[in-house]
Amino acid sequence: MSKADQHKAEIVDSVVALAKQRLDPAKGGMAERFIRLYFRNVPPHDVLREGTDTLYSVALGLLQFGGERRKGEVKIRIFNPVYDDYGWRSPHTVIEVINDDMPFLVDSVTAALTELGLAVHLVVHPILAVTRDAQGRLTDVQDPAAAPEGAPSESFMHLQIDERTDKATLDRIAATLRGVLTDVRAAVEDWSAAEIALGEHRSLLPTLSRLAAEQPHRERLVGLLMLALHRSGRTVEAATVYGRARQSLAEQYGMNPSAVLDSLHVALLRDETTLGCSVDDWLAGRVTAAADALPTR
Repeated sequence: MSKADQHKAEIVDSVVALAKQRLDPAKGGMAERFIRLYFRNVPPHDVLREGTDTLYSVALGLLQFGGERRKGEVKIRIFNPVYDDYGWRSPHTVIEVINDDMPFLVDSVTAALTELGLAVHLVVHPILAVTRDAQGRLTDVQDPAAAPEGAPSESFMHLQIDERTDKATLDRIAATLRGVLTDVRAAVEDWSAAEIALGEHRSLLPTLSRLAAEQPHRERLVGLLMLALHRSGRTVEAATVYGRARQSLAEQYGMNPSAVLDSLHVALLRDETTLGCSVDDWLAGRVTAAADALPTR
């Protein structure tokens, strides 16, 4: 360990000690885990240049912002920190984003900010395995590597950009990022479909399983997971995924799955390799009756 890394570790220990001093003991354990995960990949020089109180306020502010979140919700806030409101100050404008973890998030967000003519001065991006109650309240965070299999992961992002104070500008930044994050979800689905077509279905299973569990109403995502499981020789599990999606749609929206997802489910049970059409044909709705034409086994 370098001297800088050692000094960073000592400072993070000081931030944890401050949290334990200031917070109720019932919240201290989660706060410690969050603080250590938050600073884990931050370069030492970005930690060493700030005081313990500032580091505490930055980390705890993001934790509190993520304290309540509905499944699938994108949370964004943009602010200019001042002591009276946030317990710290910065010459930069701060953007915080909490979202389902998925590929391409940081690259997409930073690219969008650059296109708006904004320099990005700092990016902190811990990925956390989270536990939330039925109302979406955060009850625990863990290192995803140590969490139980299938535990939902969320992206907690803290960025600092060129200072902007005009409300219209801040609103435009927020709207742009919401649009970008919506596009990222679609891009992940497109990328997954391409990877499945290339035979990379097994490597996609952890990501698709997590995303489909968090967003069972996204039928294309559910269908991609079903296909990846089927092509991995796990058709029974694909049928289970379909059943969970059907139940979730009924309970949350009073709806049944689309005819496309229904026919995909039937086709996989009868052996999808006989279809003679692409993954996207199924999931874009261009093949709606092919399942009925398959021979019954």
